[in-house]
Amino acid sequence: MEMILLSVKTIGLAANSLLPGAGVFHEQPVSYLFQNYLDALITSDSMPLLLPIQAPERAAQAIEKVDALILAGGQDISPELYHQEPHQALGQTYLPRDQWEIALMQAAIEAQKPVLGICRGLQLINVGLGGTLDQDLALVPTTIKHLQAPTAEWLGTHNVTITESFLSPILGERYRVNSLHHQVVHTLAPGLDIVATANDQVIEAFADAERNIYAV
Repeated sequence: MEMILLSVKTIGLAANSLLPGAGVFHEQPVSYLFQNYLDALITSDSMPLLLPIQAPERAAQAIEKVDALILAGGQDISPELYHQEPHQALGQTYLPRDQWEIALMQAAIEAQKPVLGICRGLQLINVGLGGTLDQDLALVPTTIKHLQAPTAEWLGTHNVTITESFLSPILGERYRVNSLHHQVVHTLAPGLDIVATANDQVIEAFADAERNIYAV
């Protein structure tokens, strides 16, 4: 039993939050994360720990309790964080979540603990490290549909080209993915390296191995 417990890693996941009136559970606020994130970690013998939105000053305390951090999908990121006015196509934003997750990311980097960003998490990492976003695909010259609606969520719908990186031993040089985003990286933050791009050069993954930052 001791050997099994030693193999378990505690992974912190920044929880999303539905505001009052959402009607999910008697119209009460809910902190949540999609079940597939949790299932993936449990299957890999990791222990998921949800980190609900709170004051950014508590981020370091939260990171002390985990071995790594995952920033998951959800709302758009508040454009004020990268000094832009909201575009007409901007979706729902929630600044307290943005500020909490940026603080978690910074605390994890300071503690030299790995950070994985998925979807919104990729965009949040880029903004938190000084990059910018295009607030909608309408601002990007592309004919590729990045906001997919496949029959099955695991079904790939467009290609990405992958550089030699943490992804290449897993996926090879080219892979078909199902993306679900209407915002994209505009200016990549300093220190980040592009790992995967779509055929229209939209960034679909980046990393900074020195700081243990990975995003897809």
